[in-house]
Amino acid sequence: MPRGHRDRIADILAAIADIQAGTEGMNLAAFENNPVVVRSVLFLCTSISVPIPGVSGV
Repeated sequence: MPRGHRDRIADILAAIADIQAGTEGMNLAAFENNPVVVRSVLFLCTSISVPIPGVSGV
């Protein structure tokens, strides 16, 4: 069964929560100096930016 809009929104919210948890307590310098965290955040951002079929951009 294809994934619906609610599933995709849930994925986006989960990615945001993961980013918040993974960067909690970090300042910008600590973030920039941790390549594993940077790559993790960039990876999660790709799931946020995946187009949802049938939803037009703004």
